[in-house]
Amino acid sequence: MHRPLTREAYSIGWICAIQIELAAALAVLDEVLPESPFGMIQGDSNLYYFGRIKNHDIVITCLPAGIMGIAPATMAATNMMRSFPNVRQGFVLMVGVGGGAPNLRDGHDIRLGDVVISQPNGPHPSVVQYDFGKAIERGQFLQIGQLDSPPRILLCTLSTLKARDPEDFGRTIREQAQQFGAEDQRFQCPQSPDYLFMADHFHVPDESLEESATCSRCDLTKAVARPERNANYPHFHYGTIASANQVMKDGVKRDMISEETGALCFEMEAAGLMNGFNCLVIRGICDYSDGHKNKSWQPYAALVAAIYTKELLKLIPEAVDPEDAFGRDNVVRAVKWLAADSPQEEYYTRISDTVDGTCRWILQRKEYKDWKTEDRGAQCLWMYGKAGTGKSVLAANIIKDIKDSTFPPCVFYFSIHESLAKRDPLSILQSWLSQLATTGSCASKTLKSMREGNEERTIAVPKKGPSPTPARSFRADCGPE
Repeated sequence: MHRPLTREAYSIGWICAIQIELAAALAVLDEVLPESPFGMIQGDSNLYYFGRIKNHDIVITCLPAGIMGIAPATMAATNMMRSFPNVRQGFVLMVGVGGGAPNLRDGHDIRLGDVVISQPNGPHPSVVQYDFGKAIERGQFLQIGQLDSPPRILLCTLSTLKARDPEDFGRTIREQAQQFGAEDQRFQCPQSPDYLFMADHFHVPDESLEESATCSRCDLTKAVARPERNANYPHFHYGTIASANQVMKDGVKRDMISEETGALCFEMEAAGLMNGFNCLVIRGICDYSDGHKNKSWQPYAALVAAIYTKELLKLIPEAVDPEDAFGRDNVVRAVKWLAADSPQEEYYTRISDTVDGTCRWILQRKEYKDWKTEDRGAQCLWMYGKAGTGKSVLAANIIKDIKDSTFPPCVFYFSIHESLAKRDPLSILQSWLSQLATTGSCASKTLKSMREGNEERTIAVPKKGPSPTPARSFRADCGPE
């Protein structure tokens, strides 16, 4: 399984608002890491999930249970940028469910299970915050300011998707959804009727108090007559998405705002992401933003939105930093050229050996904190103790703490009894260089020059190094004070 070595490997963020959206996102990934390869950055309250679609490494997070809206979405994205800084140079995808705003007169025959994608449309932006503006005479809404558009790479990819035969593409999405539904019954397409009621026909509750209650008592003569679809597959609609800190459950207000803003969909998070983040919003339609809404279509709508997102990502070339001419292939060749042992397997083994709740004490020791600070006088942290007392496990947890709390590259070397022959300085130096080459640091370019100019792998190691620096030391088998 592909396992990125650094936080910088992630340039695509995926944000969900509710748990069923997260489940759908994880379901469509080509690969899912069974556990987080990184710890938490201080101050970041997000929980992250990691996976891969085609050649893209993706980091996913979900808003806290029961907390939705523009501000929580902004906070989630901001924290994601702090923990994975290259997402700011890449993009964020807000993927999940939303309420449709059909307008048959303008040709927007939006149905349950369709997908709406944020895209500028003439005078209308890709996302509009409809609770941020001026209420003027006759109940009209005057928009103040305008949110940013999705990044160009995503808009170009949308053009490619729109050029596909809509029926073939819809069938592709439907077939994938059926496969996922067969594996997980939550995602099966609902068999309940798809009624769009007139805007001024209010919902008549049935005896159930559940949000999945039906419209069994509503007047079906008030249902809007719509042309029959020949095939049951999702249709895709590109245009404005309306966002606010409130749920839209009013057909009359829905139509009024849709008429003024061009909105095809209503939701509660996108406005918090469009300014300051490169963002595209993808919403599966689970209701019609009126009083007849219920949750029965949410899982399927979340799934088709996630599948659409996957198809989108499959069309986007793998990101390559234009300033890094070294490239991933050259990194692989250079690491092979060094013939260095990788310490990663031993590191992950020692981390997995850690018993929950242990090894935290060492991170609180004054000796460790003094050594870790930038203004330290001692550059060497020396742990000593008898064999089998946990020095390797402690060392692995120290490495994890440093990798999780700092962005500069962290390199390490494990010397265990099975590899006594590889304890020489040259082996250690080769291992360090190979790790630096995979971090994207300037060391990779230097290593490229070394490899191109010296195919004999000659690396000079001085017999006498600088005088040893002062060291912090303590026994590895001592407990918390």
